[in-house]
Amino acid sequence: MKTNTFTATLSIILSGLLAFFISFYASEDGKLIITICSFVSFLITLVGLTSVSLDDKRKNWSARLISMLVFIVILTAQLVFISLSGFILQAYFLVTGGIIIIYLLVMYALLSADLK
Repeated sequence: MKTNTFTATLSIILSGLLAFFISFYASEDGKLIITICSFVSFLITLVGLTSVSLDDKRKNWSARLISMLVFIVILTAQLVFISLSGFILQAYFLVTGGIIIIYLLVMYALLSADLK
């Protein structure tokens, strides 16, 4: 497994920009939490999508596909939570944290699997 530092840096910048724009539409009671959590969740998925290269082509393709799908799910969840009138902190952490934990578990299983 190799990590490209240039694309990782671009992922950090893009995650920051996306979190910054999401913070404009978040309500005041959860603005800081949504901004920080969206930055972290975008960063995790974007680094997996753009910066991590695996030796096996099938694992590499699968990891990028899973990262892209989870990024879309996370983005959709962020948009749903900023569109809700009443911000529920527990539900936000449960959904966002649950998606990220499942993503990390799937990626770990994929990296440790022997595809032949």
